[in-house]
Amino acid sequence: MPPSLGVTSHEPGLPPPTPLAAFLLPSAAGFLEREIATTQSSGQLFVVAAGNLGVDLDEVPLYPASYKTDNMISVAASDSSDKLADFSNIGQ
Repeated sequence: MPPSLGVTSHEPGLPPPTPLAAFLLPSAAGFLEREIATTQSSGQLFVVAAGNLGVDLDEVPLYPASYKTDNMISVAASDSSDKLADFSNIGQ
């Protein structure tokens, strides 16, 4: 499968997941964060890329990776040895 395509699944009776693929400035982030948080009660999980700028997202927040919602996982990049890639963003 090409790396630009994502794989999603959802439970019957729940709305299908919405793909998210944008890094937003803080001024535009509030709306999207609220929307992600409201889906938590329906059991949706959001998986987003941490980004590839080599920054600490706790110091330089980029969105959606910097959201603090319980139903989101931000995934870092790894190298060929399965170690954290030097260009990957990090954070708590």
